[in-house]
Amino acid sequence: MNTNTKSILGIDISKDKFDASLRVGTRTCRQVFPNHAAGFRALQRWLEQAGVGQVHAALESTGRYGLALARFLHAQGWTVSILNPLALHHYARSRLQRNKHDRLDADLIVEYVAKESPPAWAPPKAAQSQLQELSRLLESRKRQLVQERNRLESLPQSRAARAAMSRFARVLEKEINKLQTQLLSTLQLDPQLLSDWKLLLSIPGIGELTAAIILAELPAYLPTARAAAAYAGLTPTRYQSGRCDSAEGLSPIGNRTLRRALYFPAVAAVRFNGPIAAKAQRLRAKDKPEMCIVGAAMHQLLRQAWGVLKHKKPFDPCWRSAALASESAMA
Repeated sequence: MNTNTKSILGIDISKDKFDASLRVGTRTCRQVFPNHAAGFRALQRWLEQAGVGQVHAALESTGRYGLALARFLHAQGWTVSILNPLALHHYARSRLQRNKHDRLDADLIVEYVAKESPPAWAPPKAAQSQLQELSRLLESRKRQLVQERNRLESLPQSRAARAAMSRFARVLEKEINKLQTQLLSTLQLDPQLLSDWKLLLSIPGIGELTAAIILAELPAYLPTARAAAAYAGLTPTRYQSGRCDSAEGLSPIGNRTLRRALYFPAVAAVRFNGPIAAKAQRLRAKDKPEMCIVGAAMHQLLRQAWGVLKHKKPFDPCWRSAALASESAMA
């Protein structure tokens, strides 16, 4: 077999196992492996026995279950793609696929990769992984605290129940404060992360915790500001068919943690961030609703964050106008 031919490996991951579908030329073979280190090594031997040289492996983004396998595949020097489950769902519907099981899902991933050529994934650095785990745990604890406070506001009649809720709320408050401290301390582990965090703080509206969450959730491999906004689900959607043409708000597809983290900073940016405040004023002049304005502010705020991280320079509100003036002078 020609080992120079790039093969496609589709993986359907679950907690205890993963189904692998390997396409080499016109031939497809399948195998099931346990989802742990021994299973990863068995997968490697299986690929070697198949005479595979170059591999484009792909799996769905399914929380933590596939991360160890993705890291293993990347360490072998193979191309790895992490796929949006919703994209695969719609791809399956476009093929009128009525059945769903793990082997079919692995085959579907192979077909999707062959047709769409999704971008390569790169594993985050150790400090960034820790940052992401802490930021997501922090978000979870904050939601729990809101739930407990809502229960207390419902005025439970039982004194014992009220006391238990109050105790748990105090525990959550302490845990949240501890996680926030750990989140900021993690930045000290990596000089580049710390430098990038300081750059993000130069953007009006972005505070210390928001900057840390952006670094935790925004992949470094995204090529453009538009791609960053799409990754966070901050791009507007539009439906147009015949006489029907309507905007439907922001896309529901994207990184929810990043989107939530930008909401309150965007509210502040509408007041204090010059370019975003100007855009908000233009949208208000067009009678756009306030949530539309906040959504646009979130979109622009993330573009600004991507810009300072890409160019490694502090935020400059006049950068775009200066760049355009320079282009005009050169024309």
